[in-house]
Amino acid sequence: MISLPALSGNLLQSTQVANINDGSSAPVIGDNGVIFYVESRAGAESSLVAVIDQGEDAELKWASNALGVELPNAPSIGPDGNIYLNAWVEDQAISKFNAEDGSVMWSGGINTKVSNNTPAVDSEGNIYHGSRFQGAGRGGVFSWTLDGERRWEVTGVGAFYTAPVLSPDESTLYILNTDEGLLYALSTANGAPKWDPVGTGSAIHGSSLSMAEGVIYYTTATHVVAITDEGGSGSIKWQTQVNDASNSGVVIGPNGELYTSSRGGLLSLNLTDGSIIWTFDADVVESVLSC
Repeated sequence: MISLPALSGNLLQSTQVANINDGSSAPVIGDNGVIFYVESRAGAESSLVAVIDQGEDAELKWASNALGVELPNAPSIGPDGNIYLNAWVEDQAISKFNAEDGSVMWSGGINTKVSNNTPAVDSEGNIYHGSRFQGAGRGGVFSWTLDGERRWEVTGVGAFYTAPVLSPDESTLYILNTDEGLLYALSTANGAPKWDPVGTGSAIHGSSLSMAEGVIYYTTATHVVAITDEGGSGSIKWQTQVNDASNSGVVIGPNGELYTSSRGGLLSLNLTDGSIIWTFDADVVESVLSC
């Protein structure tokens, strides 16, 4: 364990949050500097919010509660600059919002609700997301076109209560089956499996996936896990026991260190072998990191 110096700083800007946010609602920033975030746990008043960074203060651009449901998910930005967001409702499980005014451009329904998902979006505007398990055979993985047509689905294999990641060439979608604790590698073209699922086999929920140089990283209630994509198969590169980092996911630092939040505090891990470099004690129950 190491000791970190005390930090100090000035609050540059803030904007009022009327409703409740949670750990699955990390913000996203557009190319024009507009920040989009979700006020997620306020029932029908849950909103997607756009804020303009003015340098020394912030200005509300718009706030949309057009869906009128819980929004326990983080937004994504597509290549056209518009916003995609999952929702806790079956007939509007995925929606596209106009980034200029917050109007809903389209919504897509599935037979279950979605939480703890951040949609992955490829360079053509195709969208990929999972769903939380809500009854036998109803969890799954779904893909949509930028115009809201469903491209494919993989269902009947459990919950995907997690945020997926795309391979650099956009040919593979990696997503965690949170019933099984196993990583799936699916073809982005049609959802076909590229190799047998692999992982710790520990059921979890809420992890965000990260990827660097052919290795996918995720967190569970018991481990931080690194999976190597070997082309025709996937294999566990390493797994490091931690005290419940399930809802955090992993951030890859500029020098290759891995960071995750857990019930034991903030952890830094070695990217190569998963060894813990340091622990910063904190009273953390659930946290999402981003950089």
